[in-house]
Amino acid sequence: MARFALAVIMLHPLITINGVFLAAVFGYMFYNAYLHPLSKYPGPKLWAATMIPSVMSIIRGDMAVDCKRLHDQYGDIVRISPWELSYRNADAWKDIYAHRTGHTLLPKEPFFYSPVSGHPNIVFSDHATHARIRRTVANAFSEKALRQQEDLIKVHIDLLMQRLNEIADEKMSLDIVMWYNFCTFDLIGDLSLGQAFGCLRNSELHPWVRMQFLLNQSFSFFMTASMIPFGFKLFDLILGNGVLKARDEHVKLTDQAVKRRLATKTDRPDFLYFMQRDIGSEGDRLSVDELVSNAGALISAGSETTATLLSGATYHLLRNPEVMDKLCREIRGTFKSDEEINTVTLSGLKYLQAVMEEALRCYPPVPTGLPRIVPKGGEVLLGKYVPANTIVSVNNWASYQSAKFFKDPEKFVPERWMGDTRYADDDRKIFQPFSVGPRVCLGRNLAYMEMRLILAKVLYNFDLHLLPKSNNWMDQKALVKVQPWIFGNVHQAKVPFRELAKQVIRHFLVLLEQRETKLFQTMRDELSIDAKKPKEMFEKNGQQVLIRPANDPSGCDLLVMMWRFGGKMYNMRKFEAPHGCVPFAAGDAQYLHMASEGLDIRDNSGRFLGTGNGRTVSTSHSQSLSASALDPLSEEFLKLWERESDTTVAAALSKNSRTNP
Repeated sequence: MARFALAVIMLHPLITINGVFLAAVFGYMFYNAYLHPLSKYPGPKLWAATMIPSVMSIIRGDMAVDCKRLHDQYGDIVRISPWELSYRNADAWKDIYAHRTGHTLLPKEPFFYSPVSGHPNIVFSDHATHARIRRTVANAFSEKALRQQEDLIKVHIDLLMQRLNEIADEKMSLDIVMWYNFCTFDLIGDLSLGQAFGCLRNSELHPWVRMQFLLNQSFSFFMTASMIPFGFKLFDLILGNGVLKARDEHVKLTDQAVKRRLATKTDRPDFLYFMQRDIGSEGDRLSVDELVSNAGALISAGSETTATLLSGATYHLLRNPEVMDKLCREIRGTFKSDEEINTVTLSGLKYLQAVMEEALRCYPPVPTGLPRIVPKGGEVLLGKYVPANTIVSVNNWASYQSAKFFKDPEKFVPERWMGDTRYADDDRKIFQPFSVGPRVCLGRNLAYMEMRLILAKVLYNFDLHLLPKSNNWMDQKALVKVQPWIFGNVHQAKVPFRELAKQVIRHFLVLLEQRETKLFQTMRDELSIDAKKPKEMFEKNGQQVLIRPANDPSGCDLLVMMWRFGGKMYNMRKFEAPHGCVPFAAGDAQYLHMASEGLDIRDNSGRFLGTGNGRTVSTSHSQSLSASALDPLSEEFLKLWERESDTTVAAALSKNSRTNP
């Protein structure tokens, strides 16, 4: 009995401490739910009492869907955390995001818009800095700039058509979202950095782009970590420092690319060109660090968002065959050839524009809200007082999918934007996908240009069919997970070796056709190609050697002629060397190249391997091979190819028989 009494006495302080702690926690939750200045606003009491429900909703990627559900239940203003209000009202756009006489413009919530590079940019900055940067960056999005940029944009869209054409020839399925992302990242990278990422050419995401996706995926974790005690410590324990390293490497690569572009002093009409000229005053001129930060921000804001909208539009078109048929008739009935499609000729396609608007309503790239914070002294929003430090926003998904504002909100009906009397009562003032006010999206016109050109060319040239298992693609998460590839992982197509070989050969010839030099034209005419090994196996089994002319740092694309696998050299094709060139292999490299006189030969780390003399390669790192030394394809490789040629695919694609006989 004495020992038991002693144990109780020893445990008593711990029981007291735990009891006090629990009482404090419940007291804090009770205060938030019933006594807090925001307690008069409707919403679920648990969400008002603690951050846990909203944090879990963000981590699960369900915040947009949850907010719609809560707005449907509680009305136009809902309290979704102890210090946050979500709005679903057309007038709230003006009160929260626009200038109002006698009112302060609400600032952005600081953490949500902290610049990755540490330097302000058009997206991540306070209002005063934003105004200065916007005056300069706006030059890159002017009507004059867009006219000059169209040719740069069409280069990448035409390459997308070529790559899709290869897939259609083989009657293969594809992941259309992946290809949209390849195109938009290449396009916006070219405009922002003066060079494309090569996603379309290589059929894979560039390391910079992969890091961008990683940062997008981790952003919600950073955001939720800021909401809870010791959140960043917990973040480090769960994810480690890999994300932070990726962020730093991402900034470093952007810095290098921007400085390399600035050093060229070219009149190429990309973003950096326009951001350095027509400056209103020297005070508006951006520093190099600010140019780097803005280039990264513009790529982030203008790539995946455009691909996301194109993906949503394509999905809804495929789910609504009558809408798809009507749009295809408009596009194919207007143009006699693909070359006629441009921004001017597309401006008259009213149904295409209506499809874009409906896609923005049914699948907004930013489904949640853009948070603002109420400044010191509080503010009146929609006629009600909101205390200082409250986070407020208009929720896009909850607004656009509400029957209060749109008839049949769950249906994809482009006619609602064309004066159809059935939808005359739709409240279109709630529809602001590019926001409003002084921070309205600068890239709106560029985004519309890209989307119209890409979608019009895709539907002019191809017929698409949705695979059955992709029917529920809309049931996906936002923020935590990058938008899943539309139709991803739903169908596997076993492609026979010879058919896949033909497809890869066509892709290689497309790359050759992109180079307008006489050398590449000669090579294409004189090559007779049998097959090409899958790119993934090249990367797994060897080192890429690049050829650069000594007097031209931009160089030319490599020509893959041979590979080494399992200690043996295998032939990729029959080859007849153009005049002045002979093939060679460098050490254990997996590629055989052309070594012309005056060409520097370097590996993919930039190490100098030698100089071509037109006959042999004069370096100890390489060996000379003649055209007659090519061996036939081995049975070992044929079996290896068959085993590794399964392709995870997404949607059926075929040529439009009318325009592509």
